[in-house]
Amino acid sequence: MMRGETPRLLESPISSASNTHESAQRPVLSTWTELPPTWRAAAAASLSGVVDTRALDVVLVETWLILHQLALEGMVSARVKAPHSVAAKAKRKSIRPEAVLDRLALRIRLEDAGACYAVFDRICARWNPIPDSLDDYILHPKPNGYQSLHVAVQTVFGAVEFQVRTHVMHQHAELGGAAHRTYKLQQAPTASPLSQSAHAVPALGVHRSTTSTSR
Repeated sequence: MMRGETPRLLESPISSASNTHESAQRPVLSTWTELPPTWRAAAAASLSGVVDTRALDVVLVETWLILHQLALEGMVSARVKAPHSVAAKAKRKSIRPEAVLDRLALRIRLEDAGACYAVFDRICARWNPIPDSLDDYILHPKPNGYQSLHVAVQTVFGAVEFQVRTHVMHQHAELGGAAHRTYKLQQAPTASPLSQSAHAVPALGVHRSTTSTSR
């Protein structure tokens, strides 16, 4: 590229006659700004999702290293908050979307409260906790009985929220009086049922999900 020349989007090589015909009908676009707004939005959302997933993978590995160093067994789940859910939370809290702290989140389940505090301390030592994001719901449970340790930390990929709890606390949070469905129904009685999709990752007991909800 010559100095001062405008960067151009490159087409991949054509491999068939049908592709050649299709390419001939497609306009040649020289810059990102010439893409239709809907195309730019779709491409940006797709790239963002890939980057978020890769970032979460790196934090997952470091989290498992913490458990290994402490000789603890546990379960770790992770999720990337859906873009529309980030936008809705930002609007509800009157903040910018990039200020939503739980866009990337990990949940750690352990055998007892002592292990929870040990892991929580290591997390806060490994990354810088974001001011006012630390909540100890084990020592101070919510009125519905919900218990967990929460903190959002600053990583090289941005904010990541951690929730650390025991298996019993998790069971109560998912199926007991502190279940998210019950929590949401108490917040908005006319709300539609919550939905989420998840798939298990066959490594180290990790469970990754993409969901539109977050406590």
